[in-house]
Amino acid sequence: MSLTWSESLDKELVGMLLSHGMPQELGQTNFKLQPKRDRLRPVLLYGKDKNMAPVTFDYNQQVTWLRTLVEKPLSNQLTVISTLGEDNYAKQFAALMMQIILKYSLKHKIRQTSPRWFNLQRDLDITSNETPAAVFVSNVYPDSTPYRLEQCRDLLQRFNQIPRYVVTSGVNPYEFAVNKLKSTPFAVFNFASKLERDYNLDLG
Repeated sequence: MSLTWSESLDKELVGMLLSHGMPQELGQTNFKLQPKRDRLRPVLLYGKDKNMAPVTFDYNQQVTWLRTLVEKPLSNQLTVISTLGEDNYAKQFAALMMQIILKYSLKHKIRQTSPRWFNLQRDLDITSNETPAAVFVSNVYPDSTPYRLEQCRDLLQRFNQIPRYVVTSGVNPYEFAVNKLKSTPFAVFNFASKLERDYNLDLG
Protein backbone atom coordinates (compact mmCIF):
# COMPACT_ATOMS: atom_id res chain seq x y z
CA MET A 1 0.00 0.00 0.00
CA SER A 2 1.40 3.37 -0.94
CA LEU A 3 0.13 6.90 -1.27
CA THR A 4 1.89 9.78 -2.93
CA TRP A 5 1.04 12.63 -0.61
CA SER A 6 2.91 15.65 0.59
CA GLU A 7 1.62 18.70 2.44
CA SER A 8 3.30 21.71 3.99
CA LEU A 9 1.79 24.84 5.50
CA ASP A 10 0.79 27.43 2.93
CA LYS A 11 2.06 30.85 4.00
CA GLU A 12 -1.03 32.47 2.50
CA LEU A 13 -3.31 30.38 4.73
CA VAL A 14 -1.37 30.45 8.00
CA GLY A 15 -3.07 33.65 9.17
CA MET A 16 -6.52 32.18 8.62
CA LEU A 17 -5.56 28.94 10.37
CA LEU A 18 -4.18 30.86 13.36
CA SER A 19 -7.31 33.01 13.56
CA HIS A 20 -9.35 29.84 13.92
CA GLY A 21 -7.39 28.44 16.82
CA MET A 22 -4.35 26.68 15.38
CA PRO A 23 -1.54 26.96 17.99
CA GLN A 24 0.72 29.94 17.39
CA GLU A 25 3.91 27.86 17.47
CA LEU A 26 2.74 25.84 14.49
CA GLY A 27 2.50 28.95 12.35
CA GLN A 28 6.16 29.69 13.04
CA THR A 29 7.52 26.23 12.22
CA ASN A 30 8.54 25.08 8.77
CA PHE A 31 7.49 21.45 8.45
CA LYS A 32 6.43 19.10 5.71
CA LEU A 33 4.84 15.71 6.11
CA GLN A 34 5.10 12.78 3.72
CA PRO A 35 4.19 9.82 5.97
CA LYS A 36 6.87 7.14 6.19
CA ARG A 37 6.77 3.54 7.36
CA ASP A 38 9.17 4.00 10.27
CA ARG A 39 7.14 6.92 11.61
CA LEU A 40 3.71 5.33 11.81
CA ARG A 41 3.69 2.81 14.64
CA PRO A 42 1.22 -0.10 14.88
CA VAL A 43 -1.85 0.25 17.08
CA LEU A 44 -2.60 -3.00 18.94
CA LEU A 45 -6.00 -3.97 20.33
CA TYR A 46 -5.96 -6.98 22.62
CA GLY A 47 -8.77 -9.52 22.73
CA LYS A 48 -10.76 -7.91 19.94
CA ASP A 49 -11.26 -10.93 17.68
CA LYS A 50 -13.12 -14.17 18.36
CA ASN A 51 -9.90 -15.98 19.27
CA MET A 52 -8.88 -13.23 21.73
CA ALA A 53 -5.85 -12.50 19.56
CA PRO A 54 -4.67 -8.91 19.22
CA VAL A 55 -5.91 -6.90 16.26
CA THR A 56 -3.28 -4.68 14.67
CA PHE A 57 -3.88 -1.41 12.85
CA ASP A 58 -0.58 -1.41 11.00
CA TYR A 59 1.13 1.02 8.65
CA ASN A 60 -0.97 -0.11 5.67
CA GLN A 61 -4.23 0.42 7.53
CA GLN A 62 -3.18 3.88 8.67
CA VAL A 63 -2.20 4.76 5.09
CA THR A 64 -5.65 3.62 3.94
CA TRP A 65 -7.29 5.89 6.51
CA LEU A 66 -5.10 8.80 5.49
CA ARG A 67 -6.01 8.29 1.84
CA THR A 68 -9.70 8.54 2.75
CA LEU A 69 -9.19 11.66 4.86
CA VAL A 70 -7.21 13.40 2.11
CA GLU A 71 -9.64 12.45 -0.67
CA LYS A 72 -12.82 13.06 1.35
CA PRO A 73 -11.80 15.71 3.89
CA LEU A 74 -15.33 16.66 4.92
CA SER A 75 -16.59 13.14 5.63
CA ASN A 76 -18.16 12.86 9.06
CA GLN A 77 -15.73 10.94 11.26
CA LEU A 78 -13.63 10.95 14.42
CA THR A 79 -9.86 10.71 14.08
CA VAL A 80 -7.46 10.41 17.02
CA ILE A 81 -3.78 11.27 16.55
CA SER A 82 -1.18 10.27 19.13
CA THR A 83 2.59 10.27 19.49
CA LEU A 84 4.67 8.12 21.80
CA GLY A 85 6.23 11.21 23.39
CA GLU A 86 5.20 14.87 23.42
CA ASP A 87 2.31 15.85 21.18
CA ASN A 88 4.21 18.36 18.99
CA TYR A 89 4.38 16.00 16.04
CA ALA A 90 0.72 15.02 16.34
CA LYS A 91 -0.17 18.72 16.34
CA GLN A 92 1.84 19.28 13.17
CA PHE A 93 0.01 16.44 11.46
CA ALA A 94 -3.33 17.84 12.67
CA ALA A 95 -2.42 21.32 11.40
CA LEU A 96 -1.84 19.96 7.92
CA MET A 97 -5.14 18.09 7.99
CA MET A 98 -6.79 21.35 9.08
CA GLN A 99 -5.23 23.09 6.08
CA ILE A 100 -6.42 20.35 3.71
CA ILE A 101 -9.99 20.84 4.95
CA LEU A 102 -9.74 24.62 4.64
CA LYS A 103 -8.39 24.47 1.07
CA TYR A 104 -11.06 21.97 0.04
CA SER A 105 -13.82 24.12 1.53
CA LEU A 106 -12.55 27.26 -0.17
CA LYS A 107 -12.10 25.53 -3.51
CA HIS A 108 -15.61 24.10 -3.51
CA LYS A 109 -17.15 27.26 -1.99
CA ILE A 110 -18.65 25.39 0.92
CA ARG A 111 -20.51 27.63 3.35
CA GLN A 112 -18.74 26.41 6.49
CA THR A 113 -15.27 27.20 5.16
CA SER A 114 -13.29 27.41 8.37
CA PRO A 115 -12.27 24.48 10.55
CA ARG A 116 -11.91 25.36 14.25
CA TRP A 117 -9.15 24.34 16.67
CA PHE A 118 -9.99 24.11 20.38
CA ASN A 119 -7.12 24.12 22.88
CA LEU A 120 -8.51 22.67 26.10
CA GLN A 121 -5.65 24.14 28.11
CA ARG A 122 -7.23 27.56 27.68
CA ASP A 123 -10.63 28.81 28.77
CA LEU A 124 -13.18 27.37 26.42
CA ASP A 125 -16.58 28.65 25.42
CA ILE A 126 -18.46 26.10 23.35
CA THR A 127 -21.81 27.82 23.68
CA SER A 128 -21.46 29.90 20.51
CA ASN A 129 -23.60 29.19 17.47
CA GLU A 130 -20.71 28.70 15.06
CA THR A 131 -20.77 25.70 12.75
CA PRO A 132 -17.22 25.09 11.51
CA ALA A 133 -16.22 22.81 8.66
CA ALA A 134 -14.38 20.58 11.14
CA VAL A 135 -13.12 20.68 14.72
CA PHE A 136 -9.67 19.93 16.10
CA VAL A 137 -9.21 19.39 19.84
CA SER A 138 -5.80 19.38 21.55
CA ASN A 139 -4.27 19.35 25.02
CA VAL A 140 -6.28 16.40 26.25
CA TYR A 141 -4.38 13.39 27.60
CA PRO A 142 -4.90 10.10 29.44
CA ASP A 143 -4.22 11.83 32.77
CA SER A 144 -6.32 14.93 32.05
CA THR A 145 -8.82 15.93 34.69
CA PRO A 146 -12.36 14.55 34.45
CA TYR A 147 -13.54 18.08 33.66
CA ARG A 148 -11.20 18.43 30.66
CA LEU A 149 -12.14 15.00 29.35
CA GLU A 150 -15.79 15.97 29.69
CA GLN A 151 -15.11 19.17 27.73
CA CYS A 152 -13.64 17.09 24.95
CA ARG A 153 -16.56 14.66 24.93
CA ASP A 154 -19.00 17.60 24.85
CA LEU A 155 -17.27 19.04 21.79
CA LEU A 156 -17.29 15.70 19.99
CA GLN A 157 -20.96 15.26 20.72
CA ARG A 158 -21.94 18.79 19.78
CA PHE A 159 -20.15 18.60 16.44
CA ASN A 160 -20.95 14.99 15.65
CA GLN A 161 -22.03 15.79 12.08
CA ILE A 162 -18.64 17.08 10.91
CA PRO A 163 -15.04 15.82 10.91
CA ARG A 164 -13.48 15.76 14.38
CA TYR A 165 -9.79 15.36 15.21
CA VAL A 166 -8.39 14.81 18.70
CA VAL A 167 -4.68 15.28 19.38
CA THR A 168 -3.11 13.47 22.33
CA SER A 169 0.13 11.70 23.27
CA GLY A 170 1.60 8.80 25.19
CA VAL A 171 -1.37 6.52 24.71
CA ASN A 172 -2.88 3.97 22.33
CA PRO A 173 -5.14 6.30 20.31
CA TYR A 174 -7.90 3.74 19.77
CA GLU A 175 -8.13 2.80 23.43
CA PHE A 176 -8.02 6.49 24.38
CA ALA A 177 -11.02 7.16 22.14
CA VAL A 178 -13.02 4.23 23.46
CA ASN A 179 -12.11 4.40 27.15
CA LYS A 180 -11.70 8.15 27.74
CA LEU A 181 -13.76 9.79 25.01
CA LYS A 182 -16.47 7.10 24.95
CA SER A 183 -16.41 7.11 21.14
CA THR A 184 -15.35 4.69 18.43
CA PRO A 185 -12.93 6.38 16.02
CA PHE A 186 -12.98 6.06 12.26
CA ALA A 187 -9.20 6.41 12.08
CA VAL A 188 -6.24 6.45 14.44
CA PHE A 189 -2.64 7.47 13.82
CA ASN A 190 0.21 6.53 16.12
CA PHE A 191 3.49 8.33 15.44
CA ALA A 192 7.00 7.77 16.74
CA SER A 193 8.05 10.36 19.30
CA LYS A 194 11.16 11.83 17.69
CA LEU A 195 10.46 15.26 16.24
CA GLU A 196 12.61 16.72 13.48
CA ARG A 197 11.99 19.89 11.56
CA ASP A 198 11.35 19.23 7.87
CA TYR A 199 11.22 15.50 8.52
CA ASN A 200 9.76 13.70 5.52
CA LEU A 201 7.02 11.22 6.29
CA ASP A 202 7.00 9.20 3.08
CA LEU A 203 3.77 7.36 2.40
CA GLY A 204 5.31 5.52 -0.52
